[in-house]
Amino acid sequence: MTLSPIQEIETIFPVNRIKVNGISIWPWIRTYLGSALLFSEVEVKKSRSFEYLNLLSSFCYGYRPQKAECLVFSAASQRKIMGGVYSDRVDVLANTGLNFHIYEAPVPKHRPIKKLPHAKIASKMPLILKERVLAKMLNPDIEGHVLIGEIQKKYKLNFSFEHLCRRFVAQQKIMQSLIEHNPLKIFILITPYTNMGYVYEARLHGIPVVEMQHGVISRQHYAYNPVTEVNADLYPNYLLSWGNYVADVFEKSTYIHKENVIAVGNYYIDIAQKMFSPDEILSGQLRKYKRSIAFTAQNMYEPETLPLICKAAVENSDVAVVYVPRDKKSSDYVDYKLPVNILFADHLNFYSVVQHCHFHATISSSCALEAPAFGKQNLLFDFKDRSSVNFKSTLPVQYTGYFSDFSKLLTQAASCELIESDLIVEQHAFLVKPLFSENVEQFISHLLSK
Repeated sequence: MTLSPIQEIETIFPVNRIKVNGISIWPWIRTYLGSALLFSEVEVKKSRSFEYLNLLSSFCYGYRPQKAECLVFSAASQRKIMGGVYSDRVDVLANTGLNFHIYEAPVPKHRPIKKLPHAKIASKMPLILKERVLAKMLNPDIEGHVLIGEIQKKYKLNFSFEHLCRRFVAQQKIMQSLIEHNPLKIFILITPYTNMGYVYEARLHGIPVVEMQHGVISRQHYAYNPVTEVNADLYPNYLLSWGNYVADVFEKSTYIHKENVIAVGNYYIDIAQKMFSPDEILSGQLRKYKRSIAFTAQNMYEPETLPLICKAAVENSDVAVVYVPRDKKSSDYVDYKLPVNILFADHLNFYSVVQHCHFHATISSSCALEAPAFGKQNLLFDFKDRSSVNFKSTLPVQYTGYFSDFSKLLTQAASCELIESDLIVEQHAFLVKPLFSENVEQFISHLLSK
């Protein structure tokens, strides 16, 4: 087995000796090291600056938190416009009888309050700010400075080890307060790997911690692939996945026990399949082209890849590329001077756009796992091998194309024979279990009955 740099680190160095207040926190540190190894320092700084600007304007967003049996940590980016309402998978908790409250991070920014489905949502901004303040004030006992120094030197990394340690303890302190003021029975997170202080403290108090899948989960993802025994108390007790295949990722893993990975399906796919109706504007635009492809973009790749996509679009003018940004609008791209066959549909979400197109393309967005549920073949832009790394072990090879050259991808889209939608759905059925809401309700009921 070829090890990734983060896996290599934990086989070479005694990483479990990295501790704060006696707690081994390597899973917490490896999340940020893994990100630093994969993405450039410039990309990380841009992301953080963008986050802080939104934090300051989001403090009073939402509704006053009430005492809750279930706390949820999610993010505004998880809310998709569905039937005029911004919905998140965790909204199905309203059907469980649990008294719940959602703390939502303003990433990229909060959705309009008038378009929220209920009043159990507050900004996570107060908790984030408290975490930052506490992190500056705390002086925990930290072990592993020399070890981290050796790792940073060998891999040419630069990050604040002590700050991460203090943030972990700050999260613990905040979770202690939340537990004191709420009769908690369950703690649900979308990204537990950025909230491990909260996770650890919840587990310490016997509160089940549940992760809901939000994106790609694979043996190649740095958040999920430890290869050495680590402190599993920093990881969730349960993982609610889109499909049964996810459990196999954890066949030999210290992240979570395979039997605690429960397939429940994909909320957005269930809703989108029921609510879809052709959009007159986008449909009218696409009639001008021989073929169409929905491209789901990712911010960290965009500066390098968008010029390549533009060049390829000019060379393949009979193919429409409906560009679906992660958190931007068409107005953010006016300086690019895009060719006429690169289109935007700001008024639609990915789930609607992809149903209008012949194909789906991306680099490594989890939309590649969702598009087949709508009968759409993936033609993936294998930029720096990121598509291959993330999807070749999961997506059926005979129904998936990988292209390092985007122009060749578009040429294939224009000339290939279309695969029947029903066949694509059938051959990818293992990716997404149907009936998300019912499955989650059943899981919650079973968990609380223990």
